[in-house]
Amino acid sequence: MTLQINTKAEHADAYWLRANTKTKNVKLRLICFPYAGGGARMFLPWQTELGESIEVLAYKLAGRESRLRAALYADWSTLLDELIDAIGMLDQDYGECPYVIFGHSFGARIAFELTRKLEALQKPLPLQLFLSACRAPSEPCILPYMYNLDSSAFYARVAKMGGTPAHILEDKRLMRMLEPILRSDMALSELWPDSERTPVNVKITALSGVHDKIDPPLVMQAWQNYTHNNFELICFEGEHFFLHSHQNQLLRQIENECKQLME
Repeated sequence: MTLQINTKAEHADAYWLRANTKTKNVKLRLICFPYAGGGARMFLPWQTELGESIEVLAYKLAGRESRLRAALYADWSTLLDELIDAIGMLDQDYGECPYVIFGHSFGARIAFELTRKLEALQKPLPLQLFLSACRAPSEPCILPYMYNLDSSAFYARVAKMGGTPAHILEDKRLMRMLEPILRSDMALSELWPDSERTPVNVKITALSGVHDKIDPPLVMQAWQNYTHNNFELICFEGEHFFLHSHQNQLLRQIENECKQLME
């Protein structure tokens, strides 16, 4: 069994995967959070697509990539406390820069909860939230919970969701290694507190797949009730993981909105 420990990082590199270290022309940071079981590396190609004026920073969640030994998250409080520390290191270690946040599915929940926490602590807020493939807090899960299923049923649900490559699903050893990470992320995602939330003072752009059976556009429209700022819902021809199948269209949407913020 792998020993998992908590360590207090002293530099932003411990938490953030940074694709662009040439920050001379950077005008805006795009902070990215992955879906359940996902890693920061999925966002590396985005830097090339978005150019030097937008710096892509992807968060390295506990239990994966270079943070294999970090204890998995047991609750939202632990995750958010870690994120506040990590956000606080950015300007200190990488230089001051305005930022926006993108999160997909579980990552969108992280993005929203982090923004609420930042606002409560009266810290600098993102200029905009891109919340992708994630129901609004007021909307119940359409599908039954999966975090507590037995391994066989759990793997079947993971496969049905469509975000895990076939070669990984077929590798039993690898799936046994990934299972605790997936369960931890799914537990936080599915048991997301549904108490009344105060809207944030940040524009929300909800991004949805037209054919998404997990978080369809209808349950994402309700995000309009969670901002005191502007709101828009953008739909793409795709399913829950349209960020892969329709990556180019998604990045053009993000890029266009970021350019407006930089003008």
